[in-house]
Amino acid sequence: MLSDKQKSAIQSAYKTLIKNQGYRPRYGQRLMIAEIAKTLGGILTDAKGLRLGESHICVVEAGTGTGKTVAYMMASLPMALEKNKKLVVSTATIMLQEQLIQKDLPDLLKHSGLPFSYAIAKGRGRYLCMSKLETALANHAEMAPGQALFEDELALRLDEETVSLFEDMHNQFEEGEWDGDRDNWSDVIPYQQWQRVTTDHSQCTNRRCSHFADCSYFQARQQISDADVVVANHDLVLADLALGGGALLPKPEDTIYVFDEAHHLPDKALNHFSGQFRLSAAKQWLKQVPKLLTQIASEVGYDAVLGEQTEKLPPILKQMEDNFAFVDEIIEGLWKAKVADSDERTVRFSRGEVPPDLRIIAKNLTLMFSKLNHTLNLVGDMLLDKAKEEGSDLRQVAEQNYMRLSIPLNRSESAMHLWQSYATPDEAGEMPTARWMSRIEQDNNDIELCSSPVMASQILQSMLWSECFAAILTSATLSALNNFGRAATRMGLPEATNYHVVPSPFDYQQCATFEVPKTALDPRNGKAFEQSLIDQLNALIDPQSATLVIFTARYQMLAVYRDLDESIKPLVLLQDDYSKQELVRRHRKHIDEGQGSVIFGLGSLTEGVDLPGDYVKHVIIAKLPFAVPDDPVEATLTEWLKEQGKDPFWEISVPDASIKLKQACGRLLRTEKDSGRITLLDNRILTKRYGKPMLDSLPDFKRVFGEG
Repeated sequence: MLSDKQKSAIQSAYKTLIKNQGYRPRYGQRLMIAEIAKTLGGILTDAKGLRLGESHICVVEAGTGTGKTVAYMMASLPMALEKNKKLVVSTATIMLQEQLIQKDLPDLLKHSGLPFSYAIAKGRGRYLCMSKLETALANHAEMAPGQALFEDELALRLDEETVSLFEDMHNQFEEGEWDGDRDNWSDVIPYQQWQRVTTDHSQCTNRRCSHFADCSYFQARQQISDADVVVANHDLVLADLALGGGALLPKPEDTIYVFDEAHHLPDKALNHFSGQFRLSAAKQWLKQVPKLLTQIASEVGYDAVLGEQTEKLPPILKQMEDNFAFVDEIIEGLWKAKVADSDERTVRFSRGEVPPDLRIIAKNLTLMFSKLNHTLNLVGDMLLDKAKEEGSDLRQVAEQNYMRLSIPLNRSESAMHLWQSYATPDEAGEMPTARWMSRIEQDNNDIELCSSPVMASQILQSMLWSECFAAILTSATLSALNNFGRAATRMGLPEATNYHVVPSPFDYQQCATFEVPKTALDPRNGKAFEQSLIDQLNALIDPQSATLVIFTARYQMLAVYRDLDESIKPLVLLQDDYSKQELVRRHRKHIDEGQGSVIFGLGSLTEGVDLPGDYVKHVIIAKLPFAVPDDPVEATLTEWLKEQGKDPFWEISVPDASIKLKQACGRLLRTEKDSGRITLLDNRILTKRYGKPMLDSLPDFKRVFGEG
């Protein structure tokens, strides 16, 4: 329960902010502050300040215009300061991160009266590695093209443009004119050039590095350590948790997490803990490992450990080669046998169960890659020992070779985890792991073996919810079909989690209509439906206004565009032709110049696209956004749900489509002054049993059915 002191701190900060900023208090915002504060105030702690109980998570669905950032900061920041906890605000997009750092937090600090410090947390890949920069420049004059051991190894001869860029980077960093943060460089640095001068956890020699004292990444880490509020992203939070927590960010038990755009968290977790292995590519890089160890020996001189491990390598690689031959034979047989869910590009193992013969080989390869990891780690430890010898001529050479060694070591560790997944069957009754194989056409039909959890629930429960002090999850789309069952299941949230939906400030009845015209058809009518889309879009699109048309399939978008009326077609901007940012820029420019503009896009445009006011007056949704059931992860989950006696259509398909429909509708009203219409050209929302709950889960638009 909130104490009077806690209530007073929150109320005082909020009133001060409202007064100084000239804001108008919003009911939904105040309600959101109250619900978050009640959750945080109700957490019991032991004498050491560690959390007791499971009622430490608050889920709040709050639509556009609520003022979510102010709400969760006003509720959680005073509580974090009082309880001596760190506040980590995690987002799914760079845009929201930048808004927090550049606008929202400076405004709060200036106008709320709350004394706090803040910093942004980024991965090492956003920072300069001075050691790699100096190595790249030093090797430039003597490194001839083709000498590198690996295609992606970075110590290649540089072109003149890159040399000039790297010299500018070096000079500006040395003179203190640049802090080594890629985002703070005066111009955009192309990916290929930046990759040459940044590093990751495995390549970094840490305190052994000769540039550790002025390392831009570790200086940023110190700012994070000192800050009361840390702005991060979901990927970085998950990476930190995978390292045990507290490696990149504050320790989970000392942290109140705020997950903005929280609906992205389950998919981010699945991607983070999935694995891939490409057969032909692996055979190629494995051949280069002995050459790398030989080159290391030539540069660092004789070392007993290096000599011993180099001798152990050939038998390991020969055993791998023999096992790969069996893998090739098994894979060829699987495609020929037309196993369940196979096509020209993908073979999915039903319920994730790998065939016994492939499982046996997987056990062998797990052991082989484990041995290779051991060998490479011993060599790496030797190089680290040499890298810490102050004043040694070998120090820089050892650092450089450690970075080069990290490339095959990373690949080997990843390979071991993938083969271990293939070698280890799931326990009876437990949620399965999806396992499948794909042909990679753009890489000479290489075979990629994949593995992924089917749900993030167990991962998030064990690594995050059970460890953190508290967590706030918010988004405009967390509930599906007017309940939080989907979010609770996908995220593995504890039973004692607090759920709330706060009202929107928008007057949906007055500002917008949701229309299903009488000409709308069932998409299962095939060609007739496609022709109806063309006819209806020709009639619905106002050539003087701004329209956003959302399709669920690229082929249908292109087919409709091809046969669109010639008077409309010049107004259309196709998502395939531009990046999302460029698409929006061109659209805005056309509207600003008094022209009409139409965006044809796919589901990815239903998030991260902000087109307020006249930039979108009409959102047209071609069909209900049911996912195409061809994803191996979703297919494996579907099998498991059926085994549990559940209906995957109602458990997965309908809630997911409901969320996506709500997101698409959310493109229309972005401010309280906006108005317009939404048109759905799929009549199933009126004719099918799932239609009513999907309609009821939408905002309270004025409904117009059967007209036009």
